[in-house]
Amino acid sequence: MKRIWPRVKALAVITAITGFLFFSFEGATRLFFPQNVRIVDLNQETLGVRDSVLGYHYRPDTRVVIRGPEFSCNYVINEQGLRDAVVYGPKSPGVIRILLLGDSFAFGAGCEYADTWAVILEDELKTAGHKVEVVKAGMVGFDTRTEMLYLERIFSRFDPDLILVALLPNDLFTNTPVEAADPDTAFVKGSFLFHSVTLLKRLLVSRDWLYVRLYLSTGRRDFFLDEPSAVFKRQIRVTKALLLQGQRFARNRGAGFLVLSIPQQFQVLAEARDYELHGIDPRAVDRVFLRFAEEEGFIWIPTLETLATAYKTENKNLYFRYDGHLNREGSRVLGLHAAKVIGDRLARLGKAY
Repeated sequence: MKRIWPRVKALAVITAITGFLFFSFEGATRLFFPQNVRIVDLNQETLGVRDSVLGYHYRPDTRVVIRGPEFSCNYVINEQGLRDAVVYGPKSPGVIRILLLGDSFAFGAGCEYADTWAVILEDELKTAGHKVEVVKAGMVGFDTRTEMLYLERIFSRFDPDLILVALLPNDLFTNTPVEAADPDTAFVKGSFLFHSVTLLKRLLVSRDWLYVRLYLSTGRRDFFLDEPSAVFKRQIRVTKALLLQGQRFARNRGAGFLVLSIPQQFQVLAEARDYELHGIDPRAVDRVFLRFAEEEGFIWIPTLETLATAYKTENKNLYFRYDGHLNREGSRVLGLHAAKVIGDRLARLGKAY
C-alpha cells in the first residue's frame, strides 16, 4: 500500500487538474463561443405538429428564430403550412406551377428565406421570362417516402404542372417502402453536447481532406463504393420504387416529374480536390439514377459537377462546414444551375414536360 498510495494520489491530482482545465475550457466556450443550436419560438408554439402519416407537419402561421455557431436565421411558416412568402389559390392563366418537395435542403435550413435556392430558382425563371410559381414545400427531416406521401396529400390543393423532388444521398440512408408505418420524423431532436468538443470537431472538419476522411469512416461509406454494397443495392431498389410511385402519380394527373440531385458536402470536396479515394465513387448515386431516369422517362438533374467546379474555382465554402447544409453561396450556385436547366427545358417543350 505504501508503494501504491503515492501513485493513487498523483493520479487523483492529474485527474483533478485535467477535469478543472476541461470544465474551465467548457465554461469559457459556452460563455463566449456557444456551439449549440438554439430555437426561439416567437409565437410561443413549436414549429412542428405531430402527424400520424408523415411524422409531423408545420404549424401554420408560426415563426421561429434559429441561432447557432454557423448561422442565425428566421423560419416563417405561412397559413398553408409552407415556408413560402405566397399563399396559393387557383392558378392564373398561363402560369406554370412547380411544386418543390424535399427535406431540409429544399426547406433552406440555415439560410434566410430570400437566400434559399428555391427562391433564387423562382426569381431566375421569372427574370428569364417564364411565368412560374414555385410552391416551396420542403420539410426538414423528410425523405423520399414521406415526400411521396406528402405529394399525395397536397397535390389537389396546389394543382401543380411540375413536381420537382430534391433528392440527396441521405434520403437513401433512411428510405423505406411506402407501406411502412409509424414514421419517426421530427423537426428537432435535442441532444446533450459538450460545447468544447463540438468546437474542436468544427476545427477538425474545416480541413477538406480530414472532412472527407472522417465522412468515409462512417457507415455512409457503403453508398459510395465502386462495387455496390448489399445495403446500397437494397436502398436503391426502395428509392427507385418510391420515385416511380411519384412519377406515376404525377403523370396520371397530367404533371411532369423532375428530380434535382443535391450532393452532400463530402462529394463536393472529393470532386473539387481530386482526392484519390481507392474504391470510392462520389458520383455513385448519380450514375445509378441517371440511367434509371432515362429508362423510366423522367428528368434527373445532377448538380455535383456544378458545385464542385464552383468550389474549386471560387474557393468559397458552399456548405456550413459542420452543420452540412448549403450556405448562402451554395444556395446561389444551386439555384442558378437549377434555373438554367429547368428554364431551358420549359423553353424547349413548353407545357409538354
